Amino acid sequence: MGGYDGSNPRAGLFLAGNGDLYGTTFSGGVSGFGTVFQITTNGAFSPVYSFSGGSDGGDPAGSLVAYDGYLYGLTQVGGANGNGSVFALLIPQTAVLPVTIQVLSFSGGDLILGFPTTVGQSYTVQQNTALGTANWLPYTNFSGTGSPFQLAVPATNVPAAFFRVTEP
Repeated sequence: MGGYDGSNPRAGLFLAGNGDLYGTTFSGGVSGFGTVFQITTNGAFSPVYSFSGGSDGGDPAGSLVAYDGYLYGLTQVGGANGNGSVFALLIPQTAVLPVTIQVLSFSGGDLILGFPTTVGQSYTVQQNTALGTANWLPYTNFSGTGSPFQLAVPATNVPAAFFRVTEP
């Protein structure tokens, strides 16, 4: 981290609801007045915002706070009167990967489907008798808890079926 990416981080990292970490640097960035940066869950680092030292402020200090999809923080210089500012930045949304059924097994007379979930995310398990048709029917709906979800589907006296998970 340095130069245009920012330098001199002075506050802790903040874990946002999208699973990414955010922080600030006191200096560096395009104009030398600090940055807000993001570290994704796969370790990719990227600057999110570079302060100019003008009306948007500069030299961010203190921790970030998230509320209603925005990151909020304070700067020590710049702003309307040159004495710092409060800033708000929209939290970038990380691309959501499709849900993959990771467990497929039989237990007794049931087919067990399992997959990871995200807290608060809505899911629908759908069923169809053929892959090539558009006749997918809802089997069950639920909200994720952050823990792996397992669904037991009774396999007795049921014709061949295909299942998929969607996030409406």
